[in-house]
Amino acid sequence: MQVYIAYMGALPEKASYSPMSHHQNILQEVIELSSVEDSLVRSYGRSFNGFAAKLTESERDKLAGMEGVVSVFPDTLYKPLTTRSYEFMGLGDKSKRAPNIETDIIVGVIDHGIWPESKSFSDEGIGPIPKKWKGVCAGGTNFTCNTKVIGARYYVQDSARDNDSHGSHTASTAAGNIVEGVSMNGLAKGTARGGVPLGRIAIYRVCEPVGCNGASVLAAFDDAIADGVDVITISLGGVVLDLYVDPIAIGSFHAMTRGIVTTAAFGNAGPNLQTGQNVAPWIISVAAGYTDRKFVTTVVNGDAKAFPGKWINDFDLEGQMYPLAYGKTASNSCTEEQARLCASGCLNTVQGKIVVCDTLNNVTESREAGAVGTILYDFHIPAPDPIPLAVLDYSNFDAFTSYVLTSPDPRGTILRSKTVKDNDAPFVASFSSRGPNSLFSDIMKVYIAYMGALPEKASYSPMSHHQNILQEVIESSSVEDSLVRSYGRSFNGFAAKLTESERDKLAGMDGVVSVFPNTVYKLLTTRSYEFMGLGDKSKHVPEVETDIIVGVLDGGIWPESKSFSDEGIGPIPKKWKGICAGGTNFTCNKKLIGARHYVQDSARDNDSHGSHTASTAAGNIVEGVSMNGLAKGTARGGVPLGRIAIYRVCEPAGCNAASLLGAFDDAIADGVDVITISIGGGVVKVDVDPIAIGSLHAMTKGIVTIASSGNDGSKLGNARNVAPWIISVAAGYTDRKFVTTVVNGDAIALPGKSINDFDLEGQMYTLAYGKTASNNCTEEQARRCTSGCLNTVQGKIVVCDTWNNVMESREAGAVGTILHINVVDIPGPDPIPVAVLNDTNYEAFRSYVLTSPNPRGTILRSKTVKDNDAPFVASFSSRGPNTLFSDIMKPDITAPGVNILAAYSPMSPTAVPGQRMDYYFMSGTSMACPHVGGVAAYIKTFHPDWSPSAVKSAIMTTAWAMNASKNTEAEFAYGSGHVNPTAAVHPGLVYEISKEDYLNMLCSLDYSANGISILAGGAFTCSKESKVNVRDLNYPSMTAKVSASSSSDITFSRTVTNVGKDGSTYKAKLSGDPKLNINVDPETLSFESSGDKKSFTVTVSGNSLAGISGIVSASLVWSDGSHNVRSPIVVYT
Repeated sequence: MQVYIAYMGALPEKASYSPMSHHQNILQEVIELSSVEDSLVRSYGRSFNGFAAKLTESERDKLAGMEGVVSVFPDTLYKPLTTRSYEFMGLGDKSKRAPNIETDIIVGVIDHGIWPESKSFSDEGIGPIPKKWKGVCAGGTNFTCNTKVIGARYYVQDSARDNDSHGSHTASTAAGNIVEGVSMNGLAKGTARGGVPLGRIAIYRVCEPVGCNGASVLAAFDDAIADGVDVITISLGGVVLDLYVDPIAIGSFHAMTRGIVTTAAFGNAGPNLQTGQNVAPWIISVAAGYTDRKFVTTVVNGDAKAFPGKWINDFDLEGQMYPLAYGKTASNSCTEEQARLCASGCLNTVQGKIVVCDTLNNVTESREAGAVGTILYDFHIPAPDPIPLAVLDYSNFDAFTSYVLTSPDPRGTILRSKTVKDNDAPFVASFSSRGPNSLFSDIMKVYIAYMGALPEKASYSPMSHHQNILQEVIESSSVEDSLVRSYGRSFNGFAAKLTESERDKLAGMDGVVSVFPNTVYKLLTTRSYEFMGLGDKSKHVPEVETDIIVGVLDGGIWPESKSFSDEGIGPIPKKWKGICAGGTNFTCNKKLIGARHYVQDSARDNDSHGSHTASTAAGNIVEGVSMNGLAKGTARGGVPLGRIAIYRVCEPAGCNAASLLGAFDDAIADGVDVITISIGGGVVKVDVDPIAIGSLHAMTKGIVTIASSGNDGSKLGNARNVAPWIISVAAGYTDRKFVTTVVNGDAIALPGKSINDFDLEGQMYTLAYGKTASNNCTEEQARRCTSGCLNTVQGKIVVCDTWNNVMESREAGAVGTILHINVVDIPGPDPIPVAVLNDTNYEAFRSYVLTSPNPRGTILRSKTVKDNDAPFVASFSSRGPNTLFSDIMKPDITAPGVNILAAYSPMSPTAVPGQRMDYYFMSGTSMACPHVGGVAAYIKTFHPDWSPSAVKSAIMTTAWAMNASKNTEAEFAYGSGHVNPTAAVHPGLVYEISKEDYLNMLCSLDYSANGISILAGGAFTCSKESKVNVRDLNYPSMTAKVSASSSSDITFSRTVTNVGKDGSTYKAKLSGDPKLNINVDPETLSFESSGDKKSFTVTVSGNSLAGISGIVSASLVWSDGSHNVRSPIVVYT
């Protein structure tokens, strides 16, 4: 008999189901030669269904044919796949962390066990065990858990204690404590740490010296999942098997269904191709690479010539020269060739000598023969050995043996290893297994099938239709396994796991507009509304504002913030069709009326991005808000009486396209009025862009969508979210700037920048600069505050010639830091007092430091002053032109996006470790976007029936004109200008664009007529007459891309609608670059009543285009004496 594993899939949902009883009953029917008790080895029933049993082959065959049994396979053996690494990856002590969340993370380690007494597993300073933990400490003989190692189970031998250190090593690497001063006998001294040093560990011992059996591996997964771990790491591997008979694939699949990430070793069978193990697509398979630390072990011969080699040698021969044994001098019992190879049993004359070998030998054999050390020819993976060892490459070994063979008395020594930086890193180790994937040569990915508008048939069922389509398409899995999400509330489509061939088949099917991969999008991370002119004294319509619903697609929300309290707010609007499905530990109220999450287990955010944007768009009025007393004032949204619906689509890794489309589908159907989305990806065609698709369908239902234009800087052509039906927002400064003054020992004050909420109370501190800041670096390195140099700054203020890592200054004991940066675009909070000086002030301060016999100084607490240069666009804000629609200007508008103080989760990290804040500064177009979202909602309170294009037109045409001298990219930086909320409520005229106008524009860009018809939700014809040239789309700005040699006239056709008084007359005024010769026809527009429409043309003379380069712009203003309706005119090459 042999042990076999019967896998039975997921556990039945019946409360009365008993796995053990079921398994015993099955065996009762199967076994022929023994009792059930003797046969059953283990029952799995905590996280999935199955058992292990001793069976004959005939019993196995009988069991395999029984109903409910997925697979039966033998209990095979798996093998283990055997402190500077985190620093090399960029995850060090200075990395951003969330300690309050990290301490709740539980890492399950399936391995050889653990040595619980190691410092890496001490629970000193660690709080109580997380409440979510459901496991036990069943570590067996001589084993005790603590609040660090919170759980232990063993499935082999009598204890969870390991006997070969493999499990202790992997566990400490994953989640071990920070342990300083770690080394191997003084070699490679540094800090050992895990990825989450505050995290908890649960150990599951499945391995013994002979290996790790599959039955134990499955049992460990069964327990770990039910115990409540967050991550499973398993450094074990066997041969690649079908998924139904692979214990690691089965266990990790069920872990995945519970939201648990499984990481597994890829194998040590390299470098041959197709040797990778643990290849299931739900596993993160990990190859092994080198860090940038390498060990150099130098060999010195009797002529004092040094030969650099490899290996890890922690022995010190103190430079003593020893006789070298090579060939005949190493053996008198073997041939010369065998002796040079150091063949086993040959080394019998090496006592007190260093052995030289032409290849790898058993170093322990050299040691037992009395050798002092060994010098070998090339081997790839340096490791410690029982005697001094050095490995030389071909050229060095050849030169060294040449000396040995020619010297009358060859002698040498092996120096202790030194660590040096390896500039070639990272690269993959030769032992690491290689792909391709031998099981999934065409690995499945999630693709999104977009199918346009929903059919109008009442009988149409999106889910059924999507399942039927997949039934025709899929080849390698079931419809249930393939379908990820069905979209059918607001538009038509679905997300599914498909192979490339299945994707291609789907793309060719009737009714499918596009099929595209589920890409990842990124978040585009007080006084702002007052600066825009929208404050407490502005006119509001409370009874309408309280019915406005703002949908926020972001990273979640912190519902307990004062910004989202429902105190004093009336009942939920009757038009609301959504739900509160916020998940774990989440409650809505009459302010935060809806919540959905598409990632993780809750709509609660963990990085404050969503809370910040939601409160900026529609947060309550909260007085007395500040950052530790700095920038004190009132926090508020654009519609403080409005309601918020949060749609969490983002997690730390990003925001996937399938979730984005799911959120748009729900938000539209839920009945929101405005959608704000501070997320962006690459610029792609609109039929494969989830934000463009979702916002198009929102527009058809009268919902305005506002999106960030991106944080990719001042390089032209980087703007994101460029579809013409989206309002794309750039980030600008408000008129509040922070001044942080530095005072030297002569009482001379030098103004600088930063946000410094610390108060040194005027106390003077010693200034550390250059030699006084470091005794282990050059003067130049010390003046630049190079990493690792600041070792004599305790209790001093550090002065640096350039930017440095302020956290490093803090950890070195510095009181504060003064930096030299001429242009500081975004000063932010820091963990110690910081001031940044420009060229002039820094040079004056530095001169004092260098000439004073006892230089001292202090950094004052920041003050806020008025910035008369505002508004201007931040350097990080992405610039146009529009790379998808070259004749549509992007961004559309600028709004405050630098150092915005808004709602923050007290669980999110700040610049000061351990600090908790309810309101905090953040910068980015992410912060600008919800300002315009709030303004759009504000406009809707006055004009509930206005179309999205009318709202957009009002925002763009009433914007403050901005100065191109401050932003040389002009309209490509700021669009129409800076948003002006109160003027946007009464624009006078608007440029309306219908759904059909947009579709006709797509016709002119050669999108397929069939695709546009599906998108439109009905028959749509692209005829020559109906096509709208992009330049003639009724957009509020006018843009044309021309060739440098163009001499043709450019004509823009536009129509405006009167939304002001009856009998209004508007006259055209032109201003801007005199190079452009512009004509407006007619120059006067007269309207009899509100709602009247009038058309006009704007022509730029071709003769005036000669020789233009870059961007040239002007403005058209229609004015009736009280309204000024301004449109930029932009021509560029």
